[in-house]
Amino acid sequence: YLLGTNPWGICMLSGAGTVWPHHPHHQIADIKHMDLPGFWAEGPVTKKVFSDEHIKLRVRPDPLAEFQTSGAVYHDDTEDYTTNEPTLDMNATALAMTAWFAAAANHAR
Repeated sequence: YLLGTNPWGICMLSGAGTVWPHHPHHQIADIKHMDLPGFWAEGPVTKKVFSDEHIKLRVRPDPLAEFQTSGAVYHDDTEDYTTNEPTLDMNATALAMTAWFAAAANHAR
């Protein structure tokens, strides 16, 4: 799911696959207009969580609107810190997952 098999077709790992977040909620990336390869976006939240924050998206209309549901919304938009922020919890999980795959690959040899 996080690697792109999701309704939006977006890999939540920046720089991986063919489609990833290009507009994270990250001050330096926004100011410099640059990608942040290797960051994990927070990922989808419920529509209620997003709506309760009263976020005004920078890009309108929402280019991912056809994929949004009440159960899950995601925006590759600098303003959406609920779904598109490089966070410690997602990046820590990614490191753990990478270590697990590396250990499994070494064990299979």
